[in-house]
Amino acid sequence: MTTDQLKEASALLSQIEATLSDVAAYREAEDIEIGLQPERRGAGRFLDLKHRITLTSGEIAGYVVMALEAHVATMRARLQELGVE
Repeated sequence: MTTDQLKEASALLSQIEATLSDVAAYREAEDIEIGLQPERRGAGRFLDLKHRITLTSGEIAGYVVMALEAHVATMRARLQELGVE
């Protein structure tokens, strides 16, 4: 394994740990706030999008958890490619 691959594997392991922590938090949350990030519009100006919505955990948490778990699976697959079990 090269130094770059070792660094990538280390970063992936840290990201997996953080994401699994997020999964636990979403599973226990009562409410989840969803918002849009500002969008850059020419000449360095930002279009300030303040669209936010708060949903109950029952309405959205399952979808967020599924997406995060899929992300973890992708990172774990990459670790296997790098030879990390």
